[in-house]
Amino acid sequence: MLESREQDEVIEWLKSYSNIKIVSRDGSFTYHNSISTALPDAIQISNRFHLYKNLTDYAIEYLKKHLKKNVEVIIGSTDIAD
Repeated sequence: MLESREQDEVIEWLKSYSNIKIVSRDGSFTYHNSISTALPDAIQISNRFHLYKNLTDYAIEYLKKHLKKNVEVIIGSTDIAD
């Protein structure tokens, strides 16, 4: 784990791992720029937390735009046929 988010320190640390081909990162511009500088051929992908967060945020906004303000919930029978 890197203790700094300072761009120069991140670049120097990344350069010591020149074999890296794919980097999972958060949305920080510092990390984006550092990775682009230190490892220009590396593929940058969003980390799992931010993928889920972004997907959830987009889904909520989509549903807010496309669903009625008041949604009627009909509770039916809970019997399950075999």
